[in-house]
Amino acid sequence: MKKRTVLLFLVVTTILLTACSEGRDISSVETAIFGHWVSESEDPELGDTHYYISGEKFIMVDGGTKSIMDYTVSSTNEEEKWIEIITEGKKGSGSLVRRLEFANDDMTKIVYPIKMSDVIVSSDRADSKDTQELFDFAENVLGETEIKSTWKYVDGLTEPKK
Repeated sequence: MKKRTVLLFLVVTTILLTACSEGRDISSVETAIFGHWVSESEDPELGDTHYYISGEKFIMVDGGTKSIMDYTVSSTNEEEKWIEIITEGKKGSGSLVRRLEFANDDMTKIVYPIKMSDVIVSSDRADSKDTQELFDFAENVLGETEIKSTWKYVDGLTEPKK
């Protein structure tokens, strides 16, 4: 009788744990980025930035503004646990190279370093004197300064709730 009770307990526990797990696929860096991520701001006035990533779209919600972008995977490294994607801005505004580096084995934390050289300006805007002056100024001020943000995995949502 005791064996049956223990066996029943183990079976029920296994079923409950399986049912409660989200089933997130972290078998590759390409699928591990899917879901809802948050970059917490140190400044409460700025608020946090939320990212929702699916196989097709990259959605960023920042300061109440929702930006939906297409993205392509430009390179990956499974051993070092990073993926480089290029997000495409709206209406030919340009692109941004994002190298997302997983910082832990369960792939729930991403470190995202960005430099001015990661910004790719569209040819339409690159010809603009104002755009060129802005980028020249930013490069003179920032140089190759790298700014890092940390993203934490929230859940499996690939788009914000309405």
